[in-house]
Amino acid sequence: MFRIVQKKIVFFSLFFLLATVVGYAKDAPKLKVSFLDIGQGDAIYIKAPNGNDMLIDGGRDKKILTRLAEEMSFGDSTIDVVVATHPDADHVGGLNYVLAKYTVGAVFEPGVSAKTKTYQSLESAIDEKKIPHLLARAGNTIVLDKKNNIVATILYPDTDVTGWETNDASIVLKLTYGTTSVLLTGDSPVSKELYLIGKDKNMLDVDVLKLGHHGSRTASSEAYLLATSPQIAIISAGKNNSYGHPHGEVIDRLKKLAIPYLNTADIGTIHCISNALKFSCK
Repeated sequence: MFRIVQKKIVFFSLFFLLATVVGYAKDAPKLKVSFLDIGQGDAIYIKAPNGNDMLIDGGRDKKILTRLAEEMSFGDSTIDVVVATHPDADHVGGLNYVLAKYTVGAVFEPGVSAKTKTYQSLESAIDEKKIPHLLARAGNTIVLDKKNNIVATILYPDTDVTGWETNDASIVLKLTYGTTSVLLTGDSPVSKELYLIGKDKNMLDVDVLKLGHHGSRTASSEAYLLATSPQIAIISAGKNNSYGHPHGEVIDRLKKLAIPYLNTADIGTIHCISNALKFSCK
C-alpha cells in the first residue's frame, strides 16, 4: 500500500549519489507509465516495481476497464491510488466503472466540484465505498515505492479551488524515479503554466511531459515547453475528435523547439519505461 508523507529535503553525499546512479544504470527495476488509449480524454496508469499502482483520470466511459485489463496482472483487483485531476467527464467518467470493479485505496481530488450527473455519481461511489477521499495540495507526496524512491509530488493546486472553473483547478503532478521524471498536467491552461513557472521554474524540468488539455492551444505555451524541456511530449487525444486536438499551433511549437511527441490517437496506448536513468517511450 502507498503512503502519503509530507515534503522533505534529503541531502546526499556526492559519492552516494554517484554510486546510486551507477547502480540504477546496471540493474534498476523498471517504472512503467502508460498513457492509455481511451479516446478523447485522459487516463494514465502507473506501476511501480514493488507492485504499487496509481491511476490518474479514467477517460469518459467503460473503455477504461479494457485498457486496465491490458496493463494489470490477471486477477489483480486493487488500485492503490486514484487521482481525479478535475471533474470534467472526459477525465472522470470512466472512474465510476473503475470504482465499481476495483478496490481503490484512496482518491485524490483538487476540491473543485461539478453539478454533472457523472461527477455526482463518482462522489457518491467514493462515499458509499468509504474510500479515503483526500484533497490534493502542493507539497503533498505519494510514495509509491519507498525502496526505489519513486514519489509523486503534487505541484498544484496550492490553494482552495472551490467554485473555480474546472480546468483552472486541474491537479499538476510530478512523478520522479532516480534522475528521471514525468509531469502530468490534466487540462491545466496557459495561465496556470505561467503561474508555476513564476513559482519555481526549476521544479518543472522533466523528461516526459503530458501536454495539457489533449494538445489544445489553451495549454502548452512556448514558455512552458522551454521550462519543462522534455525529451518527449505525450498527447492524449481521440482519433478524429471534434475538438481538432492536437491543435496545429501546439504541434508547431513542438517542432520549433525540436521536441518529439507521441499521440494516443495515432498509435494507441503509449508506454514509457524508466530505469531510473532515462525514459523510453513507444
